[in-house]
Amino acid sequence: MQLRQQTQQQCEALINRTRQDSATIQDGANRYAEQVLSELESRLQQLSQVVLAGRRELGRLQPLPAAEPDGGERNDGPTRGRRLGRIRPVA
Repeated sequence: MQLRQQTQQQCEALINRTRQDSATIQDGANRYAEQVLSELESRLQQLSQVVLAGRRELGRLQPLPAAEPDGGERNDGPTRGRRLGRIRPVA
């Protein structure tokens, strides 16, 4: 009977230690994921700033397209009234 109790205690200790190790590994994985996501977010913000600066520069270099004769903007096609940048097709 003593051997059975000793084996049971060893198994419970092993289970507890394994759970603790698992929690430690999970915490480390979560910290790593947060670090990677934060770095990715920072890089995406930098790239977004580059894109916005490029769009501003294009807008500065190219005039706006002429408005429709009735004074409004065209509201057809997939843009549904939005302007797609300020780039005009090259003839």
